[in-house]
Amino acid sequence: MRNREADSRSVGSPRARSTPVNSAFRIPHSEFPQIRDFAAFLAKERNDSPHTVTAYARDVADFAAFCGRYYSGRWSWAGVDRLAIRGWLGAMQERGLARRSAARALSALRTFYRFLSVTQGLDVNPAKAARTPKLEQTLPTPLDRSEIVTLFAHAERRAEAGGFKGARDLAMLELFYSTGIRLAELTGLNDPDVDLVSDRLKVRGKGKKERVVPVGSYAERALRRYYRHRDEVLAATGGGAGPARRSTPAQVHGPP
Repeated sequence: MRNREADSRSVGSPRARSTPVNSAFRIPHSEFPQIRDFAAFLAKERNDSPHTVTAYARDVADFAAFCGRYYSGRWSWAGVDRLAIRGWLGAMQERGLARRSAARALSALRTFYRFLSVTQGLDVNPAKAARTPKLEQTLPTPLDRSEIVTLFAHAERRAEAGGFKGARDLAMLELFYSTGIRLAELTGLNDPDVDLVSDRLKVRGKGKKERVVPVGSYAERALRRYYRHRDEVLAATGGGAGPARRSTPAQVHGPP
């Protein structure tokens, strides 16, 4: 049965009928305050990466645009039925989207409905019963030993050339290899999170959960080199020397 409900949660309008099929990505989140709040929740509360926040908000906005066409008028998040979701998945297939993209979009919608349940008391989640598109079984191809050796050798040569970017890139590469942290966790590191006396990192992961991970000796040396270059750049550009900007220089950097 198609949705004819128009309550306080209604978000569609007759304007949606004039929305082109492929214009969902251009719909501003301000037109859908629930999507705007959802994106803020993902970024601030779940600490998801900017890429994930953008993708999930875009997927839910795409579904909202589809509902405006599907219901030909006003509709509500509470009144969406599973046939609408099935039609949305079919529309994505017709547009040539990969199954993996469709699966991610469905996951985004499920998460969005859970968000509405917590924030607005919505007691339905039509996306929960939808069948996830079957994905092709593909495994990532790991680098072999020679490729890893070549990669690190190249990074080390660039760092030894004396430039700031080379030192920075080697430090990031060594941290990834040594700790296994995610990109978003790396970019979220601050000076107090790095303890090179005990060779540990304090990492904030998804949901702002903190954990402590060990740092290997190669990563420790690369970090010290990066810090020296960074402090030189800051001093040269008037940003102030590194030790003057840190509250715990001994913990963060150790001895010079």
